[in-house]
Amino acid sequence: ARLARGRAELNRVPVLSEQLRQAAVVAAFSGDLTADWRFANVEEPISRDQCAAAYERVAGRKRKKPAAAIEWQPAIALPPTWRWASVDEVVGLVQYGTSAKTSSGSQGFPVLRMGNIQRGELDWANLKYLPADHGEFPDLLLSEGDVLFNRTNSAALVGKSAVFRASQHAASFASYLIRVRCSAILPDLLARYLNSPFGRAWVGRAASQQVGQANVNGSKLKSLGIPLPPTGEQAEMVRRIETAFARADRLAAEAARARALLG
Repeated sequence: ARLARGRAELNRVPVLSEQLRQAAVVAAFSGDLTADWRFANVEEPISRDQCAAAYERVAGRKRKKPAAAIEWQPAIALPPTWRWASVDEVVGLVQYGTSAKTSSGSQGFPVLRMGNIQRGELDWANLKYLPADHGEFPDLLLSEGDVLFNRTNSAALVGKSAVFRASQHAASFASYLIRVRCSAILPDLLARYLNSPFGRAWVGRAASQQVGQANVNGSKLKSLGIPLPPTGEQAEMVRRIETAFARADRLAAEAARARALLG
């Protein structure tokens, strides 16, 4: 009976670990996670002029038209040094991937697809490839820090996102994904926000249904409202979120080892 109770408790740990991860992200974007840091480190809010300059650095040109207005934002109160911004205001590129036919051969560059985003990370299994001399390259090759957003999938999975690391593999991305290149917000923060309960609530409102698939296009993504903390606090938020996620991962791993010992 004690073993049965032990198994039941251990089986709850993965759920509790995920709740810990989501609680950390919600606390981060509500301002609670870094409240003590903010008290000790005074920063000015990021202005719209600073966002415009950051856009120009990333895009290589000035904006042709004003950034998209916010169409939806979660009902949370932000700290005084934060402000709301549309995703369009804090990124320098929103781009759809290739629709070219890929092959399973391992020659050329891998093309990341919607199945390659798993639990907020890139999964490099089951890759498809395009030849290195494909006409859309190098324009559609990913760069360090590009955020990949899954624009079309089932209702439960559409909107899942992950950050590309150049140290992993040189790669491109398929048309069901959108590449977002950040300018005034850290890529890890944007991806965490899109994967958070806030992001999921927005996807539920923004997604359109097409033959059993849900879709969130680039225009809708640009008009999503996101909390914009000052630059230094963004880095501290990322550090604390990663610490909380690592703790949750350790709890889940320890529970898995304990379940294996119980048999």
